[in-house]
Amino acid sequence: MAVFFWVYNFISRSFKYGPVRKIKAALRPLKYFFVGRSGIYEVLDIVKSNKGGSDNVRVVFDIGAAVGDMAVTFLKNFPRAIVYCFEPLPESFATLRKSVAGFGERARCFNFALSDKDGDVEFYKQSNHDASSFILRSGDSSVNTIRVKMRRLDDVVKELSIQKIDFMKVDVQGWEKEVIEGGKATFGEKVENLFIEIVPVYYNGGREHFYIDVLEALYGAGFSWAGVFGDFFFTKK
Repeated sequence: MAVFFWVYNFISRSFKYGPVRKIKAALRPLKYFFVGRSGIYEVLDIVKSNKGGSDNVRVVFDIGAAVGDMAVTFLKNFPRAIVYCFEPLPESFATLRKSVAGFGERARCFNFALSDKDGDVEFYKQSNHDASSFILRSGDSSVNTIRVKMRRLDDVVKELSIQKIDFMKVDVQGWEKEVIEGGKATFGEKVENLFIEIVPVYYNGGREHFYIDVLEALYGAGFSWAGVFGDFFFTKK
């Protein structure tokens, strides 16, 4: 079992390297051929069906965009959409901008986090960038701290004059509750389809049951649970 987890962690961490991600993307059609689409890719097909076609998806939010792999996927799957990407880590943000550079004005990148308040906050940056978070988990190693900017989602959406968000992805490593609290109007009135990571076992320090608040907030905003596709998919359609 220990060997399995070592191999799993090694493969997972290798995905932060550009050439490895390109190989993974190149092999994906072969995977679809044998086992079909799954995870976020199956969700995107559902969203296309809900919207009556990919061309009807015009606004996508990628919250916790990391280095841009999913943003590129959204841009390719929804060819008429503008994808708004939010990533607070400077080095990840730099890679994100390079990843989406070929899509011009359809990709819009913002170097700050979304939360329940405005200001600067300490961010725990890990050697495995995918695990970086505002939350420090017990047993973490190789952790550095940096200061990052955070803003409220409702304020950002108002400034951008966005009336509707066809699809939103949220992957913020345990900060989902704060994102929702800072975007109550947005989640309640503007977001139609939501793909969100909620992993209760990650967290401690008094946050063990935060996911209950997240689920209650989403149901209160009018979402219905549509299934687990790796992460949780909610929709209003």
